[in-house]
Amino acid sequence: MKSAARFYQELPVIDSPLAELLLTEDHFHAMPQTRHVVDTDIVNSTLGVNQGLHQEINLIATGSIIAVLNLAAKHATSIPFFFGGDGATFMIPKELLEPVLHALEIHRENTLRNFELELRVGSMQVADLDNYDNEFRMARFHVNEHLDIPIVLGGGLREVERIIKSRVFNSTSQTDNILDLSGMECRWDRIRPPKHKELPCNSILLTDC
Repeated sequence: MKSAARFYQELPVIDSPLAELLLTEDHFHAMPQTRHVVDTDIVNSTLGVNQGLHQEINLIATGSIIAVLNLAAKHATSIPFFFGGDGATFMIPKELLEPVLHALEIHRENTLRNFELELRVGSMQVADLDNYDNEFRMARFHVNEHLDIPIVLGGGLREVERIIKSRVFNSTSQTDNILDLSGMECRWDRIRPPKHKELPCNSILLTDC
């Protein structure tokens, strides 16, 4: 039986073709009701991109991921996440909700101070989805020897993101402003793909069923 705190680590890693995985519902497991979805995104990011700030926006979004993953590593756990270009969505065990929101609040303050861009941060417990009649099931898909990614079935995640973005997250007072972004690199050189070769895509798939 999977523990709620180690839900993602204990999911079986599926290395069958993606099309086959999506047709096999037994590979997908219900998200624990105690999990929290934490969502970050930059307010008016489309306007920022049109003003030439796409690199800064990607950097801020990546920073939120690094901050959360470094925190997860310190607690010897894995947190599934989805990168959205101007933000990210995480499935957080309840034990890490407070420190994750703490770290993201520091990142939000740093973002506003250094880039004058507003990073919106919000959260919602999976149990609250019962009122919206949406499924939320996850599988762990093996991409290559270095990468496994979460695959979600059902409209639950998208509904949670919609609800979170309609709310305003009230930050709590902070006792420090140190944020662990170790391991983060910023490289903006454009690299042309090799001719006549397919490139692997490390994106996350969200499927409404």
